Amino acid sequence: MDTKKETKKSFIKDWDKIVKEFEEEEAKNNEGSADDLFRQIYANGSEEVRRAMVKSFTESGGTVLSTNWNQVSKGKTEVKPPDGCEFKKWT
Repeated sequence: MDTKKETKKSFIKDWDKIVKEFEEEEAKNNEGSADDLFRQIYANGSEEVRRAMVKSFTESGGTVLSTNWNQVSKGKTEVKPPDGCEFKKWT
């Protein structure tokens, strides 16, 4: 009977510790990601930079992201899908 108790104890997991380790590993893996870079540019940018990013991304259907307000403010930002891709508008 003592053997069974010891065996059961060896399979008990500290889920809080596992979650913490997982979150730390995720944080390490996400350092320097493109998403973080864009967030940093948006957060630290001027009002014109933010306006240009929102306008270009929205008008292009997410295919263009510009920080140049002088260029973006002149007209509508055209859709520019990546090479080899075709843009389809879903309505």
